[in-house]
Amino acid sequence: MSLVIAGCTATALYLITTARVLRTSKTGRPSFSILSVTGLIGSLALLSHAATIFSKAVKAQGLSLDVYTTASTIAWLMSGLVLIGSRRQSLAALSLVVFPFSGILVSLSLFFSADLLISETVGIRIHVALSLLAYSLFSIAALQSAYIIVAEYKLKNHTPIMQILPPLALMENLLFQLTSVAFILLTVGLIIGLFVVDDVFNQHLSHKIVFSVLAWLTFLSLLFGRYFKGWRGKKATYLVMGGSVCLAIGFLGSKFVLEVLLAKT
Repeated sequence: MSLVIAGCTATALYLITTARVLRTSKTGRPSFSILSVTGLIGSLALLSHAATIFSKAVKAQGLSLDVYTTASTIAWLMSGLVLIGSRRQSLAALSLVVFPFSGILVSLSLFFSADLLISETVGIRIHVALSLLAYSLFSIAALQSAYIIVAEYKLKNHTPIMQILPPLALMENLLFQLTSVAFILLTVGLIIGLFVVDDVFNQHLSHKIVFSVLAWLTFLSLLFGRYFKGWRGKKATYLVMGGSVCLAIGFLGSKFVLEVLLAKT
């Protein structure tokens, strides 16, 4: 019962925070302080969300990260990153998408579960932590890319850009900042994974490795093009979206197929 209460509380607080940000965004300044009323409500939502993740993930036999708990954890990290950077208009505006998304995932995680214990070795823990944080940052970058694509389309067709979100150049700068940090985390996570994973095939990890490497190569080409050839606009955003899709398929997609469709753990 306490798990359900924590999950429902998190969902309600996420929605309240979203409503408050939406109200302030009408003035054209959706940024807010983490110590403001909006920020404090968002912080309480994160704490309640964390309680549900802890209750579902931490078992007596070890750590359980099924597809639902993993998705909820990524959403929690995304919400935390957005909340920490809420003074930046480009991040605060994304809370209008990230917070409701987190509320939906924490609710879903209450009703669906699958036992999937992972190794308790230090190397595996570091690999999982870095991977989850990298996926969260790439997910935020993918949201930035979606906005940039829509904004550029509207500019070319001489229609007004969404007033809730900040200028295009500001969003694009943040996109590459997030992608650069996430790429470093993903790289370190993959390197550690090479040394801590024992049997790739028996653990059903071959497809995950393939898609992760494809994503890594995509982001590598993006950052190389950005810093040495000045890539921006559609080319850059499509690469971010493509790399993020590869990660989603390789990680969450494969987990969903194995744990839900094929009922393998």
